[in-house]
Amino acid sequence: MTVAVVVIAFLVTYYADRDVDEAALARAAYVYRIHYGNVIMYTDEHTKRVYPGTIDMSKFTSVRLDDVFVQRTGKRIASELTLSSDGVTTTIYNDKRTYDQYLPLAQNAVAGVGSATMETVTWPVTVKTGEERRPGTLKITVVRSNS
Repeated sequence: MTVAVVVIAFLVTYYADRDVDEAALARAAYVYRIHYGNVIMYTDEHTKRVYPGTIDMSKFTSVRLDDVFVQRTGKRIASELTLSSDGVTTTIYNDKRTYDQYLPLAQNAVAGVGSATMETVTWPVTVKTGEERRPGTLKITVVRSNS
């Protein structure tokens, strides 16, 4: 009986004491909100269905990103979205000032509370301009403060 209690206590302590990487979780949630939400993706006006992977160029603006991702408690996360299609590259930012501030820290892996971490994700997408659709690539780079 004593051995069973010790084993159960060990297992509970081991699995309950796991750390969650808050920065990685926040960056991933941010990226997936952009890719699977209606922020820049095409939304059918009748059914309100969002089509992940189909970028609506009328929504692909920095102003729209800034309106969706309002940061009330300080600037902690920012992003750069680069869309490439047919040899044309378009880049928009969510909070460009914060992005420019944290990018060098994240790229150089500066450690500490005053630094930042970065994540880059690339997806193949369909670019919708009016009724025209063409293939493209979406690259999302997210930087987040360590504080």
